[in-house]
Amino acid sequence: MTNTNKDSWNLHAERFYTEDYLSLDDIDFDSYDYPTEKDINIIGDVKGLTALEIGSGSCNCGIALARKGARVTCSDISIEQLKIGEKVAKKAGVNIATVCSDMADLSFAVPSSFDLVISMSAINYSDNYNKVCSEVSRVLKQGGRFIYSVPHPFLMCVGATELWPHENANPNYSYVGPIQWKWNEEDDYIFTTYRMKMSDYVNGLAASNLLVKRMEELFPHSYTLGGDDFDENERVIRRRYPSVLVIDAVKI
Repeated sequence: MTNTNKDSWNLHAERFYTEDYLSLDDIDFDSYDYPTEKDINIIGDVKGLTALEIGSGSCNCGIALARKGARVTCSDISIEQLKIGEKVAKKAGVNIATVCSDMADLSFAVPSSFDLVISMSAINYSDNYNKVCSEVSRVLKQGGRFIYSVPHPFLMCVGATELWPHENANPNYSYVGPIQWKWNEEDDYIFTTYRMKMSDYVNGLAASNLLVKRMEELFPHSYTLGGDDFDENERVIRRRYPSVLVIDAVKI
């Protein structure tokens, strides 16, 4: 993850976290516009497991795992996000460990130390996906699982022309590389995320002995599409193309 993202998330931390938005009882894969763990049950029972959340932000998903009985470590490049997570965990009455670290460098963890690694809508901020997979594989126990979500590659391709034409993003599905954007137009800081093809995600896992067990492609809830979150054009696009890709891989 770039230093630009580190600085931007530190600036954005307080605005991003709101207690009434981020649930501590469920795990969202992007936002609550889409099916959550309660809907698709891809993570399952975590009681007694050692779990690591990478790119954890303010740790709401890690806290949710801790509330379900996992022993949790949350790692993020933004110290300001982690500070919020520590406060929220304390208020929620659970213990989590936090580590400020790039998700492509998990040197704080010894090999084969986790049963589960999760990352929700964060891996696309890393400029070295293959290194992330390698590090995750190193810290996972044999048979451990890596579950993560990213913006769906199909939507990122179509969205370049249909949803975000002002960003002048490459509209080709074959494009692999960075895109830069602002959370709000008036912000004086930017984020960099990285587009990849579906095959890149799968092949990166395979190169690190991580076998895909299950894949889910998420569309918005029907009630979300009927609300005010999206204009009519975006409703049409998001009905047609999946918005979020969720992958469950196991270390072999």
